[in-house]
Amino acid sequence: MLPVPRSTAVARPLRYSRRTVRREFDDLPLTADDTHPALSDSGPPEEPPRGPSPILWITLAAVVLVIAAFFVGSRWFRPKSSEPPPPVGAAVQQTAEPTPAPPTPDPSIGPLPALDDSDAFVRDLVAKLSDRPELATFLVPEHLVRRFVATVDNLAEGVSPGTHLVHLRPAEGFSARKVDGRWLIDPRSYQRYDLATSVFLSLDSEKAARLYGGLRPLFDAAYEELGYPGRTFDQTLAAAIDRMLAVEPPLSPPELVPQATVFVYADPELEALPAAEKHLLRLGPENVRRVQGKLRELARAIGLPISR
Repeated sequence: MLPVPRSTAVARPLRYSRRTVRREFDDLPLTADDTHPALSDSGPPEEPPRGPSPILWITLAAVVLVIAAFFVGSRWFRPKSSEPPPPVGAAVQQTAEPTPAPPTPDPSIGPLPALDDSDAFVRDLVAKLSDRPELATFLVPEHLVRRFVATVDNLAEGVSPGTHLVHLRPAEGFSARKVDGRWLIDPRSYQRYDLATSVFLSLDSEKAARLYGGLRPLFDAAYEELGYPGRTFDQTLAAAIDRMLAVEPPLSPPELVPQATVFVYADPELEALPAAEKHLLRLGPENVRRVQGKLRELARAIGLPISR
């Protein structure tokens, strides 16, 4: 849970370091003292190789933004498309997509409460952005604004926001299966995020943009507590979305390597991904593309200058 600022002091929500933690290939731990049983779809890995404990593998549900990698030439990632060269003598025109104008804040929001007293106010407004009743279950924690701001800040840096999102952990555990002698992620592991992805996609983007504009003073107040002089929360949100839009799902199911009671990626580039980028990939290729499309739509509705 995020610390609650007192009236006489500013508390800073937890921001994660990039320290490598040795844990199993799973959605979590979301906190340093979490422990988990061995991963397996049909029993533990067969005669796993000896060696050091694997890197922490954590993941996150899709309802909040999660993010990005720049891996060129990886055999698991789609190659970047190349445009044909212009004809000789033809004038090359640079056409940049204009940044959309920010939406007019929703006038029905009314006066904003103090940041410390904003939970019920924000929870009621956000719940109206979708007709999916499941959305309310994602809004149960306290300190909603601070939690959202800290999550976006972590994602913009490529860092795991897990501590702020414990309530979004899937009920089902991670599972792998052996196919022709190779360990692969079980498709059921991706399906754990179908509900969260569907709820995220159900948000009314235009209403969400107007609500964001109306609540911006609360977001800015929470962001100021993190202590970034000369930088706005809008800039950080745009950076977080840009990061996620850079992620390319693997073309083929990535192979896993068993190590003791855990799995790691066989592909060293996937193995080296920062935690925040693994979160998005763990949704599965189809959910990743759906989430990215919705993020573009939301960014344009808000008026954020994304580059992808």
